[in-house]
Amino acid sequence: MQFGYVSRLEKDAGRWVEQGLLTADAADAILRDVHSRRGGYSFSTVIIILGVICLCFAAMTFVAANWDEMARLLRVGLLIAAMWASYVGSVLAHSRGRTAIADALVLLGSGIFGAAIMLVGQMYHLQGKAEDAVLLWAAGTFVAAAVLRSRGALWLAIILFAIWFLMRLDPDFESAPDAVDFWYLATWLPCAALAWWLHSRGAAHLLAIGLIGWIVISAVILTDRDNTITWFACLHAAFFLVAAIALLSIKGGNWLRGFESAVIGYSVLSIIGTTGVWTAIQVFNDDDAEIRLAVQLMNFIPYVAILAAIAAIAGWARQMRSTQFYDIAFCLVFAAAGALLLTQQAQQIPFDTEFYALALSIWFIRMGWRQDIATVTRLGYFAFALTMLLIYFRTAGTLLGTTGFYLTAGLLLVLGAIFFPRLLRLMPGRPPGSDEEPEAAS
Repeated sequence: MQFGYVSRLEKDAGRWVEQGLLTADAADAILRDVHSRRGGYSFSTVIIILGVICLCFAAMTFVAANWDEMARLLRVGLLIAAMWASYVGSVLAHSRGRTAIADALVLLGSGIFGAAIMLVGQMYHLQGKAEDAVLLWAAGTFVAAAVLRSRGALWLAIILFAIWFLMRLDPDFESAPDAVDFWYLATWLPCAALAWWLHSRGAAHLLAIGLIGWIVISAVILTDRDNTITWFACLHAAFFLVAAIALLSIKGGNWLRGFESAVIGYSVLSIIGTTGVWTAIQVFNDDDAEIRLAVQLMNFIPYVAILAAIAAIAGWARQMRSTQFYDIAFCLVFAAAGALLLTQQAQQIPFDTEFYALALSIWFIRMGWRQDIATVTRLGYFAFALTMLLIYFRTAGTLLGTTGFYLTAGLLLVLGAIFFPRLLRLMPGRPPGSDEEPEAAS
């Protein structure tokens, strides 16, 4: 259930009762139903998990502090005993219906397992790469999560596999086609299967974030190769296509079975990631940005196919007079504008990518309000702040240039807020309700 939804509903229900829109009995029945369906962990469970994390660090620091005073066999035995005691305690707690405590104990055992790998490696001066130790820790944690059906341990395993992937990256991104690390997918897929088996929405969110990160990083690696910038651009446009499908599904066939909001949120996050890569290339590597990004439009045949698919969805929405046509049309506009940013002609415009990123962030904020998806609105605010920060780094040392950009952006925002809604009302054939502004999310 969306964070803050219950407390907001309680306030709204009280106001509706005062206004006579809802009877007190009906309000109580609605709130009882919402509280009965409230998922996730309770606050006390969160405190238990935080306490377990503290115990993991306590175990590591205690062993490290007394490491030299213990015999090697005692050291290994202490770590193994603590780990298995946690796992056995988890089984006992689960048999008594204490699922939260059982989950916390598996997490504790997995943390001790990781500490054992690091400290034993240090004790015996084992040679090897640090990422291999993280991989072993992640694999052991995954096995524990599968055997003991622990969602918390699965979350830890997903995070550890992501860390392992990041540790394997070449910091210079000197890549060939085989530099894309497909081994991460070999760890991602079993975690996804386990998340589906355990019905863990939290793990699903972590997996989605990890997959988006892998896709964006892989696209960045491939952009260092000749003629592969087109694939990065296609990836950028494909996220708009996914968002357009999810938008149409909300008021259409419900094809995604209630996961439309989540898909839109992750599409927005992915778009922010790819746009951030383009902006960062110009900010931190301005000397050869045009060489890396400049391509000819004739190389964009796959890109044009994606744009055609988005246009078809927009046309369908308009034919059905769907209120989603507005946002789907903007998916098409921004996807097409992304292609123009990769041409030499567009790159002659100062701050072209930055203005594109700012416009995107404003649309995200508006779309989050219109669709009542608070996550999208928050991502829009984040993207706006991130873009302004990147602009500051790009213009640092030239205060006049920074001031000029901020002044121009501010004037465009104010003028757009005044005149754009009026232009929308003059457009013929708009779907009903397309110019309605919902209340700002708190």
